[in-house]
Amino acid sequence: MLFERFSGSNHTRQFLVFTVCCSLFTLHTFAQEIKSEQVDIVKAYQPLLADAVKIQLHAEPSSIDTTMQPLKYDVVKHVIEVPFIPADIRPIALPQEQPAPIQNNLLKAGFGTQVTPLIELYLGNGRSNKFSYGLNLHHISSNPGNIDFQDASHTGGSLSGRSYFKNTELSGNVDYDRRVHYFYGFDPGFIDSSGEFTKDLLRQKFENIGVNAELKNSIATRSNIDYSFNFRFHDFERRAGDSAIHSATENYYRFDFSLAKAIQKIHSAHMDFNFQKEYYKSVGDTSISYFSILPNYQYHSGKTDLRAGVNVNVVNRDIKLYPELFGSYKIVGEYVIPYFGFSGGTNPSTLREMAEINPFIGNADTLPSSEKIEVYAGIKGSYGNNISYNARLSYTDQKNVLFFLPDQEIPTHFIPVFYYDAKIIGGHAEIGFRQSERLNLLLTGDAYSYNLDYNDQPWGLPKSKLSLSINYNLQKKIFFDVNVFAQSGAYTIIPGDSVTTQRKGFADLNFGAAYNYKNNISLWLSLNNIASLKEREWYNYPYYGVQAIAGVILKF
Repeated sequence: MLFERFSGSNHTRQFLVFTVCCSLFTLHTFAQEIKSEQVDIVKAYQPLLADAVKIQLHAEPSSIDTTMQPLKYDVVKHVIEVPFIPADIRPIALPQEQPAPIQNNLLKAGFGTQVTPLIELYLGNGRSNKFSYGLNLHHISSNPGNIDFQDASHTGGSLSGRSYFKNTELSGNVDYDRRVHYFYGFDPGFIDSSGEFTKDLLRQKFENIGVNAELKNSIATRSNIDYSFNFRFHDFERRAGDSAIHSATENYYRFDFSLAKAIQKIHSAHMDFNFQKEYYKSVGDTSISYFSILPNYQYHSGKTDLRAGVNVNVVNRDIKLYPELFGSYKIVGEYVIPYFGFSGGTNPSTLREMAEINPFIGNADTLPSSEKIEVYAGIKGSYGNNISYNARLSYTDQKNVLFFLPDQEIPTHFIPVFYYDAKIIGGHAEIGFRQSERLNLLLTGDAYSYNLDYNDQPWGLPKSKLSLSINYNLQKKIFFDVNVFAQSGAYTIIPGDSVTTQRKGFADLNFGAAYNYKNNISLWLSLNNIASLKEREWYNYPYYGVQAIAGVILKF
């Protein structure tokens, strides 16, 4: 039925015939060969900005859909436990720092005018966190030819050590000192004519053996209590060739014990104990004991320092009380700091101290105690790390002040005189300047006014002193030291006269220089008494002339 309808339509047959013919023509056309042409490429195409055409694009954001509702949500907070596993620690290989080598030992030797040999030796173990020790030996002597018997020698040594264990520091040293002087303060013509004196007869020798030991805490304790214990001892002996001078020995002991408790850092309570014992043997034997207890309170804040207490002295069962006060306040930082104080106490007079002041002393059969009460006030301060100053005025009431007078029978000997009561007004001033390690300068001055009975004067002691010290470092290669000192003439009573006489004052200049030739070799030079003064520090005893000495320093 369908076939009949299809075959019966003429138009439909014509359309099918036309479609078949077109298809055959198309296949024939694609089957034909396409002709190709040769193209020569001269260079790669390089587009130019000038040939570009700017296309204007106007992007517009889409309109906001106001029909959408914002979402609302709520997140509940909670803690998530995560196990923490630390990473393994691994050692890191770091280069070990080697400490710079140091030269712990030093040998100094020299020779100069007046046949002056000098030798000094220092030995030490160097750096150590546990202990340190050292040895020091020295000798110097002089044999000038301008004044007969003006010889002098000084020989000594010291062995010291320091040890640390836990929170405690222990230190100590043993000293030996031997000094020899001759009584050269006589008229050479008189000696030559009589022929009575010999060098051995004029010799006076001092020997001293000293022991010091200290124990204290090196770090803070749990209870904030600091403690320290100090022991001192010396065995001093004087031997003279002249039988008119009595031989003497002195044993001196001193114990100091201190406790301090800090309270809230700025407050502290202190308790200081002191015990002194002196045995003196000359013509007779004397023994005296000194004991003191000093409880005191201290306050230290950023600007204020205060100390208040009472010194309880017991001297041979005689008890005396002395107030102990000190205060200072920083008005303008470290620039201006006024201070004041009051102190008192009793201490022994020792033959060792006398011999250090005047080596030409004669007989001293008794050594009384010296009681001193002092009140003082002053002002001090510093400007940066360069300038510092201090000025102080004091008033002292002292019993048994030590003076020196020539012996009437033998004027070359000096008799220690203990003046029973003296009122002394003293003034002290100093100013220092420091420029890193290059330049150091210190100028000091002292002046005293004595109020003594019968218009007496402080025999043998100058009333004023002035000193200037300068140290200069030139590129750590050359070092200069300059010392200038002057003093007013001391008072004395010339044998055969009862009138106090003041001798001339004097000034002296010393100069020293050192040159570091190498790290372990240095050359040094010292010039003393450059002004070549012949003035007398003590009656009948003129100074040396110019003294020069030079040598070498070896470090190893």
